[in-house]
Amino acid sequence: QKNYDLVITMDADGTHDPRDLKKMISAAKQYDYVITSRFIKSDLIKDWPLFRKMITFTRHMLVKLFLGMNLDASGAYRCFYLNKINLKDLLSAKNNDYAFFWEVTYLILNRGYSIKELPVKLIYRKLGKSKMRFIHILNSLLYLIRIFILKNTIVKK
Repeated sequence: QKNYDLVITMDADGTHDPRDLKKMISAAKQYDYVITSRFIKSDLIKDWPLFRKMITFTRHMLVKLFLGMNLDASGAYRCFYLNKINLKDLLSAKNNDYAFFWEVTYLILNRGYSIKELPVKLIYRKLGKSKMRFIHILNSLLYLIRIFILKNTIVKK
């Protein structure tokens, strides 16, 4: 409705460094969709608590195993120009919870858009507490299994 050209998503807990925006915007000029990665380099989440590292890495590995995506698809720090991606492709993601980010990435990838993955260091949250609960983890896992079973039907345009 506002006719914005550029969309950037990020968490509001202080983990995403605004200094990374310049390189993300620059990459978005060359690629359709820019995501950030915590796994391209080994020290990008080094100050996170072990339990949170385990959850994040396990999710990454399960998405990779079930959907064949070798991307850090669950991070929220993203950037793209609306004139490069059909809004219907973004809005075709059905999940409104933590699985939304990997689902959108999966759809974008399988609909032929180019994706650039940039390594970024994420500090552990500075503000607030995580809203993620066990039920969110369970629902995301069940949703991942559902997408795995239906994957040949959901990626069609």
